[in-house]
Amino acid sequence: MIEEIINGINYRLNEETLTAEVIDKSGGYEGAIVIPETVVFNDVTYRVTTIGEWAFCGCQSLTIIIIPNSVKSIGERAFEGCKSLSFITIPNSVTSIEAWAFADCRSLTSIAIPDSVTSIGGGTFSGCSKLTGIAIPDSVTVLGGGVFFDCTSLISITLPNSVKSIRDMAFYDCRSLTSITIPNSVKSIGERAFEGCKSLTTITIPNSVKMIGDYAFIDCSSLTAITIPDSVTIIGEGAFYRCSSLASIAIPNSVITIGNAAFFTCSSLTSITIPDSVTSIGEGAFDYCNLKQNPIQEIKIDELTYRLLMHNHLAMVVCYVGDSETIDIPSKITYEGVAYRIISIDSVAFSHCESLKEINIPNSITSIGYSAFYRCESLENIIIPDHVTDIEYEAFSGCKSLKAITIPVSVTKLEYDAFNGCKSLSTITFQGTIAQWEEIILQDDWNNEVPAKVVHCTDGDVEI
Repeated sequence: MIEEIINGINYRLNEETLTAEVIDKSGGYEGAIVIPETVVFNDVTYRVTTIGEWAFCGCQSLTIIIIPNSVKSIGERAFEGCKSLSFITIPNSVTSIEAWAFADCRSLTSIAIPDSVTSIGGGTFSGCSKLTGIAIPDSVTVLGGGVFFDCTSLISITLPNSVKSIRDMAFYDCRSLTSITIPNSVKSIGERAFEGCKSLTTITIPNSVKMIGDYAFIDCSSLTAITIPDSVTIIGEGAFYRCSSLASIAIPNSVITIGNAAFFTCSSLTSITIPDSVTSIGEGAFDYCNLKQNPIQEIKIDELTYRLLMHNHLAMVVCYVGDSETIDIPSKITYEGVAYRIISIDSVAFSHCESLKEINIPNSITSIGYSAFYRCESLENIIIPDHVTDIEYEAFSGCKSLKAITIPVSVTKLEYDAFNGCKSLSTITFQGTIAQWEEIILQDDWNNEVPAKVVHCTDGDVEI
């Protein structure tokens, strides 16, 4: 590789491929820059194919840039902080725009993205506070997280059917955004995707979406209505937190989980119907709403606190305060003459119960929440009943006295760090086949600091 300044532009020249990459230079660039398709050095011609990472980053006096048709990619942070750059044309040769490429280009009012581009990296237009509109072509399949973060002047945008997900913080603080069309190709809406979009009044979520991420619409204070399709199974934690104008919402029969604080401080919400499909409602999901009847109720019986789901007479164990060595969780409890079946152990329910040595979990339990038994350092014995399907992250993390565990075949999801730090866990048995075991492992690090070398399955052992 050779680095050489030619006609005021610094290049990295590849002698094998005869290609050139525009790179940063001492003192930066200013004014109008025209990048040629080819450059000549020592009588050898090189084709300019890349604008490299950080190439024009921080060049606050750069006003115009002409990119040739030979360029195929625009590197990470290539134009970040070019605060005087008001307009740019991306040629049809470009296929990828990397993360933060135009971040903080505060004078950029418009940009045309050609059909050749298939990927736009995370944070690409973050902080482009004068960008009012942008057309995303059908060729784009990936929009990175935070792609329009803090684009405070962005009024409207249409996403093409090629986009499969709206990632975390994609439109964070796009406070002027009044409308957006979400295509049927989108399957998930990420965490804080529309946080602070205070001008967004209505939104329709297509039938393809299965999950609304945590805090996806937090502080969308003008949002009065939202349509949730039958495809959605999870409404994430704080999904509609402080949506103070939200007066009504229909939760479809497909929804299973409503996360913590999902509708917290939705002060205009006066009534809501929870379908029987919902088996988990998080803490504070409807706190500070104006509901005539709260769909959840928390009660304490002896040392256990339960969250009652009033609509379908189910209950969750949410907290234990005590120092017993042995605990028996009942399969049902009675409140005001109504029986409630206990179906889950909520997140951090028994966290840091250092005296707990044994717990008996009833067959009615179907899920064990994240950090449910975190740092139960004396826990020696636990039997996971046959109806449990989910063991969430860090469920038994730090249970350093736990020596053996049997995981029933009913489990379909075992999340990361589930047994992290279980330093005595030498025997792990799974009551299903090797193939079934491999399907439930979502991450490879479920077993950090576990001495067990294999998982015993019905048709053989799997090495850890």
